[in-house]
Amino acid sequence: MKAEQTVNGIPILKTYEEAMSGPNAKEWQAAMDKEINENGARNVYTLVPAPKATRILGGKWVYTLKLNEYGEISRFKARWVVQGFL
Repeated sequence: MKAEQTVNGIPILKTYEEAMSGPNAKEWQAAMDKEINENGARNVYTLVPAPKATRILGGKWVYTLKLNEYGEISRFKARWVVQGFL
């Protein structure tokens, strides 16, 4: 069994389910909301109807903890990435 990685006692998460069921769910939710809002403000994507006979790429959340110069957690960061393999 692989040891769980942590930063200052907070586990590095692999899935959305882990983020939402853990003790820091509010912080992770705020980080995801921030990512969605910033991507929308930058016009990173446009929602359109899916064309017929087109494969839609999936995605996942990637979670990171950012540290300050003293090694303390300065923010929770969540990024949405596309899983573009076919």
